[in-house]
Amino acid sequence: MTKKPRMPGGCTEDTAVYRVQQMIEDVHHVPGLKERMAQDLEAVFSDYGLSEDQKAALREGAPPNMLALGVHPILCMQWSLVVNEQVRNHVTVDQLYLREMEAF
Repeated sequence: MTKKPRMPGGCTEDTAVYRVQQMIEDVHHVPGLKERMAQDLEAVFSDYGLSEDQKAALREGAPPNMLALGVHPILCMQWSLVVNEQVRNHVTVDQLYLREMEAF
């Protein structure tokens, strides 16, 4: 599967950073992507056309390295939740709270 960046018309954002950010967004919206990442992360990186520097920063998962690439801070946190179990365990949402929020 070759993934091409979906740039909105007239957008001047750097396509390299856009690819990283799109991949992070897609983790939560593209069915099966998280599972594919667990099986073959390098193949997913290739699908998005990421550079070696981007791949290294994503593998490490350290927000400062990702920020240096131009990745939005919120997306850095989202990626940390995907790749770092300690972050996932630290940042939790109570199931009762989630059920209460469904009422809105």
